[in-house]
Amino acid sequence: MWEYNETCPTELCHYGVLGMKWGVRKSRKKNASGGNESHNKKRAENRNSESAKKTAVRDYGKKYDKASKASDLADKKWNEVSEQYKALGKNKISRIIAAAKNQSKAAKAYNKNYETASKMSDAADRLWGEASAAYKKIGRNRVERMINYAKYR
Repeated sequence: MWEYNETCPTELCHYGVLGMKWGVRKSRKKNASGGNESHNKKRAENRNSESAKKTAVRDYGKKYDKASKASDLADKKWNEVSEQYKALGKNKISRIIAAAKNQSKAAKAYNKNYETASKMSDAADRLWGEASAAYKKIGRNRVERMINYAKYR
């Protein structure tokens, strides 16, 4: 507590507050430049978060486009395979037998294109999975993802 000393009016006496620890400071981590490390990290994170969001949105856009193109190509290939299957025979049984025996050129072409279309579909599915993972990096929830996509696209 402080008290005013009447004998010497120019002097102010202060004896502190009970329970208060004098001269003890909370330690702060300093980096090499002498600044506060945690404050600098937060500032850098804020600066980088905007660029990270932009990068995530661009990455998602690229992956989405790539998956969409692969999916379209796989669909075209499946349509082509379907037409070849119809050309193998008049009824379903003759088509299955022709494809299984792999006898004619048409059956060989059908089997080869079927394998190719199957691989293309698998690749498109993998790309869609990558695009989905990239979409989740855009934001924490669906609304934030939509806002960030519209903002940075």
